Amino acid sequence: MWWFWIKPSPSTPPAGGQPQPPPPPPVTTPTPLLPGFASQNVEVATVPEIPRGVDGLLGSLAAGTANQVVFVKIKGADATRYATAADIMDGYGLRIPEQIRPDITDLNLVWHRQSEILSARPIPERSRFGLVVKLHSIANATTNLRAWEQTMPADLDRYLRTGRFGPAAEQPGWHDSDYRGIQIRYANFPLADQSIDYAVLSGDNLLLIATSRENMYGLIDAALSKQE
Repeated sequence: MWWFWIKPSPSTPPAGGQPQPPPPPPVTTPTPLLPGFASQNVEVATVPEIPRGVDGLLGSLAAGTANQVVFVKIKGADATRYATAADIMDGYGLRIPEQIRPDITDLNLVWHRQSEILSARPIPERSRFGLVVKLHSIANATTNLRAWEQTMPADLDRYLRTGRFGPAAEQPGWHDSDYRGIQIRYANFPLADQSIDYAVLSGDNLLLIATSRENMYGLIDAALSKQE
């Protein structure tokens, strides 16, 4: 019986010595929840850095720009991703009622440049801040929003900055309004250029929150443009 031994040929190591993992798939930029809004991106390393990153971006926007949606990209050591609604709420410390928060599936940070000035002593800064919130179900929001009204300005102040409007923002008086068939609840500090407004769009499962009448009208116009 004959035995033969064949020496294996040496394998060629990959360039660089070690095999390289495939590159991660590209991160897709989210689409604004409302059509027609321009978007801006800001990068941060961690969730707690979201407010500082967003504030730095908004401070650099040109005076004439309006209706901007800010997307936050979290660039960690191992992966890059866009911030979720939970990341934004946690990063800003937004206090959302427990009856509403579990239904939130997406959230856009909105920045608006105010042009309508009504107050005799308006704040110098014309920036207005808003939130567009996508909900799994609108029923809980509809049931619980009025109970949230008295603390809403303080609960969302870290982003909305209603505290700039003065002491009246601490105990707002709420009223009803209507724009293009959409019901709005609002409180003015003291007039409609400095306010907090919210509206529910049942067909789109959206909650709109704004800090001036002009800001809210712009959000509603954008939402209704999908139906035109």
